Amino acid sequence: MTWGEQNSEADAHAQLDYAVAQGVNFIDTAEMYPVPPNARTQGRTEAHLGSWLARRGREGLVIASKVAGPGRREWIRNGRTDLTRDVISEAVDTSRARLHIDCIDLYQIHWPQRNVPMFGATEFDPAKETEGPPIREQVEGLAALIEAARSAITDCRTRRRGACASSGASRGSWACRAR
Repeated sequence: MTWGEQNSEADAHAQLDYAVAQGVNFIDTAEMYPVPPNARTQGRTEAHLGSWLARRGREGLVIASKVAGPGRREWIRNGRTDLTRDVISEAVDTSRARLHIDCIDLYQIHWPQRNVPMFGATEFDPAKETEGPPIREQVEGLAALIEAARSAITDCRTRRRGACASSGASRGSWACRAR
């Protein structure tokens, strides 16, 4: 569910309360939500989740979010969507502020900055590659967040231990299991 376009903040809170009461403990969002993405509502899903977390607390929950990759979203960071180390760092700080939390348990790249076969395509075509930071820099940007926030990460590890593995998909997804 992405909140902030088709429903209200009160609806979001009621849905979150219901989901947690039913045993849901993993909540995934993204800086670009709700969908369809637009300048007027961008970030609203994180903000609605954040106001709920501020009221309820995050005990027992695993919170995930994503940095928006390149695309036709000039309203995100004033069009700075190249996935450089600085952009990734700024994005995670902005998401944490909207979410009212000190630590995001799983942070992902929403559409890595590289050509990937999608929407029915099955083969990689190097001719479709565009300019931008290489995937290595994007991964190093995520690694820099871990280094820069070692004490916060240690707090997260103390609170919740998890096992993560690459899904093998071309989107840079990770599947995680919290323990």
